[in-house]
Amino acid sequence: MVSLTDFWKIFFIWFINFYSVFIFAVITEVKKNNDMFHFIEQLKNHIERDTNAVGDDAKIIRFTPNQDDQYCRFFSLNLTRFNGIYIRESYKRCYDCVLKQNGKETAYPSNCIITGCTGIGKTFFGYYCMYRFIKDNIGFLYDTGRRYVYYYDTSTAKVYKISSDDLEDNPELFESCVHIADGFDFHDNRETHARVIFIASPNRVRRTDTHKTFLQYNMDIWQKNEIIECNQAFYHVESTSLDELF
Repeated sequence: MVSLTDFWKIFFIWFINFYSVFIFAVITEVKKNNDMFHFIEQLKNHIERDTNAVGDDAKIIRFTPNQDDQYCRFFSLNLTRFNGIYIRESYKRCYDCVLKQNGKETAYPSNCIITGCTGIGKTFFGYYCMYRFIKDNIGFLYDTGRRYVYYYDTSTAKVYKISSDDLEDNPELFESCVHIADGFDFHDNRETHARVIFIASPNRVRRTDTHKTFLQYNMDIWQKNEIIECNQAFYHVESTSLDELF
């Protein structure tokens, strides 16, 4: 017959083993062969190089690919040909709005939608949010509607991969994060306790009910000076062609 003391010892061992397996099943550390790992490292490296990187004069988040990064891709970013992110003024304004709603700074933003026409920079605003969250020590989830979601943990300064099923089964584990959701029908496909930044086209916003409960921010159209600065930094299109495009 098992004594009460032995019973609690057995229960304690079972509890630890069960939840250790449970937690590791939910979260898997992203390794160096993953593009998101390299992207996050580039953002962290830029922060280390430039402590004033988000000041009024900062226009570019610069990447410096090393040997491991030479073939790295992260969605639309190819670090062999595209070596940074142009910081639009509207990125800063939108970021300040979601963190300082009603004029009061909050630890995490309330649920909100960032929208605007195609090509205006919505996805790159999501990249900028990741950069600012790392700099401001805020944990986040980055989600594009795939079978997995990326999670940045401030306590380890590492990025992890979570299956979307595990995320929805255990939303309370990430309720202190900001959930960046880009390019899919978030309202119909995710269950989350985290605060949400929903990045979506106007058409996607209209066909969901999300806009009824989320605060909405419309991204400004590109100004000519922004196009010129971005072109000088990355694309090097002739000025006459830029005038025609504008």
